[in-house]
Amino acid sequence: MIIETPDAYENLIFACHAIAGLNAMQVAVLIYFIVFVERRTSQPFKLKNYWTPFNWLLFIMVTTMLIQTVFEIYCIRAVQQQEVAFYEIIRAIQVAFLSVCESSYIIYTWLRSRDIVDQMVPQWTRFGKYFVATHVTFTIMQFIPKLVGFLVPSVVDAMTLFAGIFPIALALTTVIFDSSMLVLFIMYLNSSRGVAPVTAGTLKSRIYSLTAQDSGLPTPGVTTSTVRSSLPHRSNREVDPRLAIVAWHGIFSIAFGFVIVGLMIVWILTYERYLIAVFIFMDVIFCCLFAMKVALWRQKQESLAQLKGRV
Repeated sequence: MIIETPDAYENLIFACHAIAGLNAMQVAVLIYFIVFVERRTSQPFKLKNYWTPFNWLLFIMVTTMLIQTVFEIYCIRAVQQQEVAFYEIIRAIQVAFLSVCESSYIIYTWLRSRDIVDQMVPQWTRFGKYFVATHVTFTIMQFIPKLVGFLVPSVVDAMTLFAGIFPIALALTTVIFDSSMLVLFIMYLNSSRGVAPVTAGTLKSRIYSLTAQDSGLPTPGVTTSTVRSSLPHRSNREVDPRLAIVAWHGIFSIAFGFVIVGLMIVWILTYERYLIAVFIFMDVIFCCLFAMKVALWRQKQESLAQLKGRV
């Protein structure tokens, strides 16, 4: 880690404290929305009704963002006090949390956009699942070189080089994944222009799809395959406001993701201040994903009201 001037230490620490405070607020807002807004009309209290897979992924993402920002403060202090061994330990732990954060983002993006993939390029579905699984595995493994370098000092130079190459390789695979999803989002939005709105015949399936995706719970008489088969194909497809919400918010989050990839590469090669910028843009991406969640919830409420009005 290189810091240009002594004053930069305190400036970076101040920035980390500010970002950590923002992360803590994001955690609080997410929990409040899940507990007091999203599920306020649900059945008797059950943990699984609140902490769905999507909620867990967002919670893991924002809490790991908070943790790695706090660890960055200790990393800066370690450099300031020239505590090399302590720095290596903290950095390895921080990278592990960064890996978990990246994985939660990739999984969340894939699960939210899977219906768009099914509609636009069904052949990509199986490839996408394998790609996500492989990417997550290697993402989690990227902290291992730091750990090995600390446990086996004789190979620390080789592990340091490997630790620098690994994130760049993963960044490139992330670009491939995000670029693919970006193309699909744009294709979906372009192909939705001028087509018919959702009709009453498919409104019930839309509402089930919203509920099933958020809760992961089965509905009697309706299966996931039934819902997917009821979704119109490209040649005769109705506008699905839910998927349009996912596509628009996905485009913005991916755009900021590209910025993060560039900053990560610059950080590895140059100065620590760029890692602070990475944290800031990660906060922006979380805001995009949370905004997506809120928009989907509002769409669900509107669909439920529309369905009740038709009955």
